[in-house]
Amino acid sequence: MNQPLGYTHQPQPKKRPGWVVGGATVVSFVALLYLIELFDQLSGHTLDRNGIQPLETDGLKGIIFAPLLHADWQHLIANTVPALVLGFLVSLAGMARFVWATAIIWILGGIGTWLHTYQEYYQWDKFAAVLCCILVLVLILDFAGERIRKQFAVG
Repeated sequence: MNQPLGYTHQPQPKKRPGWVVGGATVVSFVALLYLIELFDQLSGHTLDRNGIQPLETDGLKGIIFAPLLHADWQHLIANTVPALVLGFLVSLAGMARFVWATAIIWILGGIGTWLHTYQEYYQWDKFAAVLCCILVLVLILDFAGERIRKQFAVG
């Protein structure tokens, strides 16, 4: 095979399996949450002011920041396992679906909290957990349905 002088054929790098990419993404996101909480703790909880303020127009900006903020370490630790498990399960459906599911949960959970919460402290986690469980179920059913459709289409 004739190749130009100095040219060496380099094989394409192997593409990582989706579960590895999804797992690394979810673990990285959770690590980011711990860094944010560390900064928040060291700064005297200055970031917590950026949370959702229910039914106040100034509180709408909190929809963007609320998923990243936690009241304390116990709150963050309690959310870690569900975030890792549910985030990983959603990522198995593909990174595009993971990003869309995260955006939907983030925004709808924030809007629901802004509209529904009358307490001083927001309960974003409750809305996000319900939405996340629903999306995981929908994705699992969609994934299973796709497999079943492919199986019967071949026969």
